[in-house]
Amino acid sequence: MEIEDRNSEIENASAVLATVAAIRRRWLMVQGVWFLGIALAGVIGWLSIMVVLDNLAMFAPWQLVLGWLVLLTAEGCWLGALGHRLTRGRPQEEGFALMYERQAPSHQDRLVNAVQFITTGLAERDFFARAAVGENARNIDPALTRRAVSLRPWRNPLITAGALLAAFAVYAAVLPAWTANALDRLANPFHPPLYLHAITIAVGPGNTDAIEGQSIPITADLGHYLPGSARIEYRVAGRGWSQASMTAVDPGASGQGLAASGQETASFSSFASRQPLTPSPSSYTYRGFSSVWQPIDYRIVAGRSTSPLYHVAVAPRPHLAHIQVTTQAPAYAGQPPVEGKLDVGDVTTLVGSRITVAITSDRDLSAARLELSDGKTVELKLNAATARVARGSFTLTSGLGSYAVRLVDLRNLANINPPRFNLTPLE
Repeated sequence: MEIEDRNSEIENASAVLATVAAIRRRWLMVQGVWFLGIALAGVIGWLSIMVVLDNLAMFAPWQLVLGWLVLLTAEGCWLGALGHRLTRGRPQEEGFALMYERQAPSHQDRLVNAVQFITTGLAERDFFARAAVGENARNIDPALTRRAVSLRPWRNPLITAGALLAAFAVYAAVLPAWTANALDRLANPFHPPLYLHAITIAVGPGNTDAIEGQSIPITADLGHYLPGSARIEYRVAGRGWSQASMTAVDPGASGQGLAASGQETASFSSFASRQPLTPSPSSYTYRGFSSVWQPIDYRIVAGRSTSPLYHVAVAPRPHLAHIQVTTQAPAYAGQPPVEGKLDVGDVTTLVGSRITVAITSDRDLSAARLELSDGKTVELKLNAATARVARGSFTLTSGLGSYAVRLVDLRNLANINPPRFNLTPLE
């Protein structure tokens, strides 16, 4: 008899614990599906957003990688929350018993007490505790056990995921090529294939060196998908950005450059327009700067594509820094030498006066001369102590009206548009 009672007690305890275990398994299933449903909806939503935005904005590789980092971080945090919920955050055995009792108000506190009696070992020591466990075991309703955990929580995220997937499918059906291209780019974020309407831009000469006043034609050969227009964006000496339109040029075409606004900037070429609007592997040439005077950064923008930033370094020519003119009137005038003001090269004096010009350059010179208005030249002698200073003299005649200062540096570069000063002979 004692053995039968003992077996009955074990069966009663097992029935109670089996009920709690069934509720726990159902709860774990619902929680897992709920979390994973939200994760799935998040992935589908992320994928839809990335595809649409990439088609609109043509993401750069770093933006695609950033998108993946956002997804992986969010999903990692969400899965971490799931792991915590299913382990440390899950209810105790009494909590699962409470879920059962919510479906059976007339049995309130009974299953909970039975679970407590079993887990604390009181059922083995106390008759009334064993009786309570036995009563609960006999009254367990399997239907209430199944309803103890509602299935509704996991339906909403799955419905949301399904709706997002349906919307994405519609988008893909309407724009299959665009969707396939965006998915391909997302699958290769570090080296994405060309955007469907991307334009390959081969810029020449790219980074280059120029001499002040030199003409630097900028060409951009476009391929893959040809737009109807392109422009060059540039900044001079690190100042604000400006832009100028550029017109497509047929191979072999030529034309006259039209000056862009701004004295220090280059001019841009304007040619007869040809505007291919359909994808084509052909390329067309665009021309840019005609001359440069200061360092320039530039890039070509065509459609949604932008070339890398290129730099034109400008090697300066020699420039006149200072000029000092001394005049010695003819002997009959009986006047002492007159030294003019610094940096004033214009001279008004008597015919026959001896004019001495001393110049200072902004860099060492290999030669310097004065170019007189009558076509003659006067070589200036370089100073032995510094090659930046030179001096020379000439006699003022009635036919002279001006003189220019030509400088040649050690690279054999001469100044462009040498400064010219007026001569006013007095009879």
